[in-house]
Amino acid sequence: MRMSKVWRTVYISKAVGKAGQNLLSIVEILGESQRNNARDGLTGLLLSHGGWFLQVLEGDRGRIAMLMARLERDPRHSDIRVLAEGEAPGRAFSDWSMGQVLVTPQIEDDLAGQSIPDLDGRAATDLLDKAAGRLRAMAPA
Repeated sequence: MRMSKVWRTVYISKAVGKAGQNLLSIVEILGESQRNNARDGLTGLLLSHGGWFLQVLEGDRGRIAMLMARLERDPRHSDIRVLAEGEAPGRAFSDWSMGQVLVTPQIEDDLAGQSIPDLDGRAATDLLDKAAGRLRAMAPA
């Protein structure tokens, strides 16, 4: 059975106001993302740290483009920059309509002294993959 290809976009954005620092705001963003992404058939992972969001989205290319356009208008985000995008052989983050990772000391170590806005596409993707692995390891069996 052949896996169907999906579109994957990795981007960063600066959190505006309390959006990236207030846990309640992050939970609200996460809940909204989970509802919308489940409706639109998107999966992904959100990492927030130091006033920045790092996110991966996967699914239909058109749906991701519509979401990115909404994010451009969202007052909780600024300085949106796509780090990597393209076809992927399948979903790497299929466990979550939108998973969320808090930066732990281990993830801080994975940043290797870089801040989120300093990451390139490869480093951002690697960080998200490692964070997803840690999140899966913490999930109940």
